[in-house]
Parts: sequence; C-alpha cells; structure tokens
Amino acid sequence: MDMAKHDVKQAKTTEQIERRAVLYQQQVEVFDEQCNKLIKLLEELPSIKETHSKDLTELTRCTREYHL
Repeated sequence: MDMAKHDVKQAKTTEQIERRAVLYQQQVEVFDEQCNKLIKLLEELPSIKETHSKDLTELTRCTREYHL
C-alpha cells in the first residue's frame, strides 16, 4: 500500500496519476477488508479461548477416568 501511494506521488501525467490512484484505492480496500477480518477474530478470541479451555478440561477428565 505504501508503494502504491509512492507511485501515485511519482506519476508524471494525469493518465498515470488516475491509473495509479485506482490501484492505490484497490489496495486500501484490501487492507481495510483484512483489518475488519482481524478485528472480528480478535472479538471472537475470548469465546474461542473459553471453548478450548473447556475442551482441555474435558480431555484431562477423560484421560484420568480411562487411564488411571
């Protein structure tokens, strides 16, 4: 994204500026999409950790029950 922004600044003609600006905008949209996915995963993290903790507790209980 930074390179695309640099390319827009270095463009010499109006046509180059427009073409590179479109590419820059596409990269910004991809970046925003990835950020939104990351934010969603971070919001889900506490419930994921809780589920994994319960699974480990259940595994430990079963292991004790069947192997001791």
